[in-house]
Amino acid sequence: MDKTKAVILAAGFGSRMGNLTKDCPKPLLPIGNRTLIEYLIISLKKVGVTEIGINLHYHADQIRNHLGDGKKLGVQITYVYEDQPSGTAGGVKKLAPFLADTKNFFVVYGDIFTNQDFAQLIQKSEDHDAAGVVLFHKRQASNSYAELNNSGCVTKFVERPTKEDWKEIGPKEEFLVNSAVYYFKRSVLDLIPESDYSDFPKDIFPKLILKNGLFGVELTGDRVAVDTPEKYENAIQNFNKDPNSYEVSL
Repeated sequence: MDKTKAVILAAGFGSRMGNLTKDCPKPLLPIGNRTLIEYLIISLKKVGVTEIGINLHYHADQIRNHLGDGKKLGVQITYVYEDQPSGTAGGVKKLAPFLADTKNFFVVYGDIFTNQDFAQLIQKSEDHDAAGVVLFHKRQASNSYAELNNSGCVTKFVERPTKEDWKEIGPKEEFLVNSAVYYFKRSVLDLIPESDYSDFPKDIFPKLILKNGLFGVELTGDRVAVDTPEKYENAIQNFNKDPNSYEVSL
């Protein structure tokens, strides 16, 4: 398999976390004996990723000082500092030089806590020569909505649906939503503008869908987006339920 790199997005403010992130960036919130971002690095290392780029802004020095060059986790880390966060895709574009020598790369939001096997995204990409693969999970309510055909190709994706969007979608007991773990061909970088704010779900996914180039796989493990104190408690409960599924020998 060709060398695969990854980008972890860690520039956000975590403003919905209240006092938990007043003096601590969200990716450094502890669960068990590690931090959120360390578990993401472990998940990536499980599928052979050992070179990771991280974009920084809020409490950037804390993240840099905690992880260092990545050696203690068995990886190499490259950092880029953003004067102002430039969106999920914009932050990845800042790391384009780091990604120049890889055919494919992961993008993972820095507040995701999961024991999902990321190899499923790689396999889907190889099976369909997909430009992008998104991890989806099922929910009864969320701020995104997706439809996949029988081969897993994304035929419809709506980020932050409006009331009019929901009228068009119609009532459903549950539906697929964005899990914030992606796997892309390097060519996807060409779709991201150099300097503007750019977001994957809102700005890049529609371009890939038009070319039938975006595919999805469904979550088979546990997953929590740690964006509120309540979700943080959920993540801790998931870990306590099955801590071994989140670890790997380093």
